[in-house]
Amino acid sequence: MNGSPAWRRLAAFCIDWCVIAVWGGLLFGVAVLLGASDAGGPGGPWSGQLLGLATMTVPVVLYFSLTESSAVQASLGKRALGLRVTDEAGDRLGFASALGRNLVKFAPWEFGHMLAQQAVFSGEAGMPAWTILPAVIAFAGPLLWLIELFRTGRTPYDRLSGSRVLRRR
Repeated sequence: MNGSPAWRRLAAFCIDWCVIAVWGGLLFGVAVLLGASDAGGPGGPWSGQLLGLATMTVPVVLYFSLTESSAVQASLGKRALGLRVTDEAGDRLGFASALGRNLVKFAPWEFGHMLAQQAVFSGEAGMPAWTILPAVIAFAGPLLWLIELFRTGRTPYDRLSGSRVLRRR
């Protein structure tokens, strides 16, 4: 079983990123319509984090998990680039494996959201010292994903979930 070239996976993710951006735009539009800007936003970094997790991260993780474990075995981007997500044997990935795969995949993204919330609410006091570890995860995670993808053709979240991304037959 040959995996897909790294460039093909990255191009697929660019298409999926457009899907994510449309979702974010819709959320922003709803927030504006509901007058959220007049309310002053979330009360603090943790309520902002929870709001972002519930409205952005959870739907994105579910989008990838549901599409990759479906009969199509691919998100819109992967489908457009002729890719599919399988288990090690080349069979359809179960939802639990797809969910685990995407929780690991988007963990650095969520740590980035945490840093953004802390930065917005830290004011002149500056970022708390404990944010160093989330910052390392937010920045090093995607770099590790890319290095492994180009080095081996698989990411750490592929290995952890027992999944492969293959060219569609």
